[in-house]
Parts: sequence; structure tokens; C-alpha cells
Amino acid sequence: HPNIVAPSAISDDIFIFVDSTRNNYYSAQRDSFGAAWNAPEKLAEYYISDKLLYGRGVYSEDGERYYFSVIHNDSIFRESMIYVSVYDNEKGKWGAPYTILDPASFSKNRNYITPYVYYDEDNDAEILLVAYCDSTEKKSNYHLAGYEIGKRTSGNLYPKESDVLGSLGDSWTGDRIAPFFHKATNTLYFCANKDGTYDVYS
Repeated sequence: HPNIVAPSAISDDIFIFVDSTRNNYYSAQRDSFGAAWNAPEKLAEYYISDKLLYGRGVYSEDGERYYFSVIHNDSIFRESMIYVSVYDNEKGKWGAPYTILDPASFSKNRNYITPYVYYDEDNDAEILLVAYCDSTEKKSNYHLAGYEIGKRTSGNLYPKESDVLGSLGDSWTGDRIAPFFHKATNTLYFCANKDGTYDVYS
């Protein structure tokens, strides 16, 4: 595909991305011989509206929740939020996506991007890592935050702010985005432009 944005390698054989219009997700899979990639297909289950731009997405470790970033392109400050879609095992299909982190209902005045999720066995909790900036300013640096994901009595998931990242990089200038936690080595990776250009830090 000529214009791949926000790619995610789900496995060795499945690849999810957004095309250059950023109006939908696509999935590509290797053929049965593992030698070539089949033509990408739209993932209609995560579609919400033509007025949205889709960003990076990630599946939970059990494959039953898909977290992804969405930008409201028609808003003044281009509000960006985190949506989640939950797989319904009884119906055998994905549920309609809904916001799990947004500047309005979460009352933090934050725009959220680049989600990553992992399961914390020690605390029996799913942890959502994101980058965020101040949604009330046109130019604001991105920082990292962690949220523990719980479930309301209505069945919807909700986030609870967590101190899993501590005070990571509070004194830094510039952006910190795209967190990734490698459980086997207990290492957090992220992108930052601390020195003016983006590098990968751990």
C-alpha cells in the first residue's frame, strides 16, 4: 500500500494501519504460504465517522479490546481522544467503539494520542499508557500518563489514573510520545525530542 500511517504489527502475519486520508483502518494478512501480503481490507468494525481522523491502535493482550486514537478534525483545537471497541464473545462480533479518554468528560483538558496497553499480573490490572497535551493550548508539549482500566456496572470500561510511570521526565522540555512497555525486560520505551530531534528512549 503506497500511503501507510500509524502502523501496528499485530502478529507476524497481521498488520493494521491507516491510509493517508486517515478515515479508516485497514488490515493486511500474509497468504497461507507466508510469502506475500494479501490486499488490505477495511476494518469496518472500528469505523465511527467521516469527520474523524484515526491514529495508532493497539489490541489488549487477550485480543478482546482494541484501543485507538481519534482526532476530531472539525474542532477548533483538533481534540484527540482514545476510543475502545470490545469484542462480544456471545454475539461473535466487535461492539461499537466509545470514548474511554477525552478532554470533556474526563475533565483533564487533555488531548490523548499513541495508546499502548498491557496486562499487569502483579496487580491484576490492564494498564493503558498514552501521550497527552493540554487541549486548551494550540502549542503544548506531550507528556506520558498511565491509567488502570476498570469496568462500570453498565459494562463500559473506564480509566483510573495510575502512578505506574511515576514522575518520568517531568523536568524535560519537548514531547514524549508513543510509549511501549516490554514486559519480559520490564523496560519502557518511548519517543522524545529532548534534544530537538526525535529519538527512542528507554
